[in-house]
Amino acid sequence: MSRWSAINRLGPYTLAALIWRAKKRCTWCGQEVAKGRYAIDHVVPRALGGADVYTNLVLACGECNVARSDSPGVPPALLARIDAAGRTEAECWDEVKRQLEIPVGRGTWANTCARILAKQWFGNAITKDLANARSYKARVAQEQKRVPF
Repeated sequence: MSRWSAINRLGPYTLAALIWRAKKRCTWCGQEVAKGRYAIDHVVPRALGGADVYTNLVLACGECNVARSDSPGVPPALLARIDAAGRTEAECWDEVKRQLEIPVGRGTWANTCARILAKQWFGNAITKDLANARSYKARVAQEQKRVPF
């Protein structure tokens, strides 16, 4: 999932919560991901019916996400990256399990903890969301002032 489609689908706070619960590290190689250099990986790929829900999304670096492609497991290209990072496949799946056990979404503890990260990484998207929400509220208020005939 590209960065902008992830922001559009999940929202900046939930996206930041996914990054926060992964401790800003790639699930597969363990490298720290930088702002603008991350990917959201589907444990069950969308091509195989995986959904955009927190129980199917983990943080990955762009290279590991591309290496994994649409594979439901760990393909040889990704296994090579995992081995080069000094990790085992079992450690990676343990990390997937750890991340998926932490719920993210509106009103969750993870979203609350990730608010500062969201503002640092996605400030423009948050400002845009707030502007859209304000203009929507203004339109609703204007509609309520109209007298029906």
